[in-house]
Amino acid sequence: MVKNVIKIYLLFLPIITYSQSTQKIESAEFIVEKDKDLKLPKRERLFESAKLIPTLATFDSLTFVLKDIPFEIRSYHPNLKVATLAKAAKERKFDHLINIGFGSYNTPGIIYEYSTHHSTGSNYGMNIDLKKHQKGPVQDNYSGESTSIIQLWHRVNLGKGMLSSSLDYGYDKFYNFGGLDQISATSSVRDTADHYLRRQHQFNLYFDYLINIKGKNQISIMPEWHYTGQQGLSKTDNVSSYYSGGEENDFILNFNLDALEKKFWVFDFDFFMAFTQFNNQRFENNQRIWTYALPKIDLTFNDFSMSAGFKIGFFDDAAEGGSGFFLPDLTASYTFGNNVSVYGEAKGDIIRNDFKSLVSHNRHVSDSILLKTSVEKIGFKLGVSGIIFPRMTYDINISIKSINDQMYFTNNKTDPSYFDVVYDLGNSSRFDFQSYLNFDVTNQISWFAMVKYNEIKTNTIQMPWHIPSTSLQMGSKFKLINDRLILAPFLINLSNIKALSVDENIIYLPNVIDFGMDINMTLNEKITTFLKIRNLLGKENQIFNLYSSREFDIYGGISVRF
Repeated sequence: MVKNVIKIYLLFLPIITYSQSTQKIESAEFIVEKDKDLKLPKRERLFESAKLIPTLATFDSLTFVLKDIPFEIRSYHPNLKVATLAKAAKERKFDHLINIGFGSYNTPGIIYEYSTHHSTGSNYGMNIDLKKHQKGPVQDNYSGESTSIIQLWHRVNLGKGMLSSSLDYGYDKFYNFGGLDQISATSSVRDTADHYLRRQHQFNLYFDYLINIKGKNQISIMPEWHYTGQQGLSKTDNVSSYYSGGEENDFILNFNLDALEKKFWVFDFDFFMAFTQFNNQRFENNQRIWTYALPKIDLTFNDFSMSAGFKIGFFDDAAEGGSGFFLPDLTASYTFGNNVSVYGEAKGDIIRNDFKSLVSHNRHVSDSILLKTSVEKIGFKLGVSGIIFPRMTYDINISIKSINDQMYFTNNKTDPSYFDVVYDLGNSSRFDFQSYLNFDVTNQISWFAMVKYNEIKTNTIQMPWHIPSTSLQMGSKFKLINDRLILAPFLINLSNIKALSVDENIIYLPNVIDFGMDINMTLNEKITTFLKIRNLLGKENQIFNLYSSREFDIYGGISVRF
């Protein structure tokens, strides 16, 4: 099936065309008649640069619009002179990139990227990323891992719209090493560790067709297919074979229509549908489905903007049954002056808890997990963002949520190297506080800090397992030697992480502290060297119980463009 998918993708890949526009500067001449004065206007309105004013802010970004353009009328005194015409500087683009590196834990790595940069017609490219940690934090190679990613992409302008597509394949090989230290105390690791070897395959196929219709309206159609499969190694009488630890085919369709646009309001319509088939040692052909529509109106009145809509649809988890839902989708923001924006929202959402998103968060899952949809019935957020000083921005917000059947991870009681998925059945509540501060001291020095705090009241389980209550992230960037040398140190601290032991006692994991730095040195426009340092303090950080991160993880190399 996978081979057929690749063949179909390559078969229907649009024909690649090449074209390049030639840029010429047309000649011009001025004729001044003899004995006649050259008259210039006595007055002219000059417009100054407008200030950027935040009107809508989220925790991740600020959106600016231009407002109240200041201007003044004054006399115009031209100072004319002849100057040589200089060609505009043009950034040089390279089609190829090779990145080669090596790091601690005997870690070789290579990245190759190829892309075209045609101003018209179609563009395409490919990315290859290979990396292997031959050793890990415990039991040497029995906690090593390798990752391989191959991606093909294509983008073409079809006149009435833009078509983008991509196909990528990912392969991971790793060990569920969480219990190997305990096993080694009673038996030979070499005899048992191979049973904890896992491999994971992922295929992702994306299409995005953006169609321009009447006026500024657009239609976006985005079909997707995802395959995620895990396999475990079984050894019997020195004969090795792999068995399925869980696999999922996920088909998704997203549709968006800007249906109607007036002077101060826009009506748009979103439609989402997904169908999933999941198999593991516990379930066979477990079919799940989600579908909803989201009609919405966006309003803008000077300093005030608002979006109002609702999600209406249903889901069916097969093994756990289904349900319909009607969820609000409201956001609003108001700008005070030039530097402060207040925003709020009231929203509900559907969390599918599909296998792909689950293993991206924690891949050490057991072969008999249950997948179940979580529902954020309602969530309220209130925040303020803006500019303190010309180079300092901030965003502070609080939120509360009511969630049905929230998902968590706990160690398997029989074999704690694996994690089971548990659900806090019924209603649970969550309070969040988030703050973000960014300060661009100069064009060469910047600094940011982000603090998050949450308080979760569970319903049917003791604690919100493996969720840190407090997190702190700080970082800075220094550009030196005419921006050729860039230093980016950072600090991450996660605290109050709780886990459940196999005898059902609460375990408080030590604080996670990761201090590291990224260093990049540009030798010329084609060659760059890099160094990535992680966990410089040598902490045995555990976000998930029994799984420590690598200590003193250093990786460096060179990048070449051509």
